[in-house]
Amino acid sequence: MTIAREAPTTPLVPSRLELEITNRCQLTYPTLCFVKAGPTQGHGTMAVKDWKRVISEAAELGVKKIQLIGGEATLHPGFVEIVEHALDEELKVEVFSNLYRVRRDHWTLFERPGVSLATSYHADTDEGHDEVTGREGSHAATRANIIEALRRGIRIRVAIVDVLDGQRVEEARAEL
Repeated sequence: MTIAREAPTTPLVPSRLELEITNRCQLTYPTLCFVKAGPTQGHGTMAVKDWKRVISEAAELGVKKIQLIGGEATLHPGFVEIVEHALDEELKVEVFSNLYRVRRDHWTLFERPGVSLATSYHADTDEGHDEVTGREGSHAATRANIIEALRRGIRIRVAIVDVLDGQRVEEARAEL
């Protein structure tokens, strides 16, 4: 005789939902990006209204936080509208950005209660970071924008992904 476990009476709801809203990115991450995002990629088939519906349904189910990722989430043409909708649904929003370029109006959005940033930092040198991202100047831009986020009091989570020999990960960690 086999005894089956009883199904839970309430559904299990994740506390966080990651939404990959675009494959467009200013960087190429030739050694790292699993979605093969890049400057010539598109935003997918979902319209802003579809993302808003997903966010509303997630909030209704009890999700507390969404993370917007890509590619580079800030490049989606409906990025601001999507973030504002999530905030209207009383969700916390983490924006995962490469921080290569940050539009002025995005800084204002990132300063709002309930919004935080996340990024990747790959080395403490231009050469090391830029080699990982595939874009010259990405180290200087990302570093400057991490500093700007901190100056503005924006919550930011920084990850270091070790993918290349000699990448200077420990030096980057010490610098952060």
